[in-house]
Amino acid sequence: MIRRPGPWMHSIDERILEHIYDEGKTTPDLMGSLRMFRSHQCILEDRCRVLSQAGYLRPDERGSSWYVVTEGGIAYLDGRMRADAIHPPPDARRPGHVLG
Repeated sequence: MIRRPGPWMHSIDERILEHIYDEGKTTPDLMGSLRMFRSHQCILEDRCRVLSQAGYLRPDERGSSWYVVTEGGIAYLDGRMRADAIHPPPDARRPGHVLG
């Protein structure tokens, strides 16, 4: 499995995807309380928004603060989807979740 990250990705993004995949769903606040994410607490919400714009995460039915991994996110984790091919690149400053 070879993952192809995009230039828009941060080093924490893969850990976020892996953690949410393992947990089934979670929030940036809950992740921020974990030791492995404490040093990234201030950017978790933005990174989840970016991963959602990329189609790797989506808000679950509980509301926009809970995220689940999409089929695209699973494909990225399995090495079947290239993050460097996403255009336009996701941006935390852009509102919304999934690019359309």
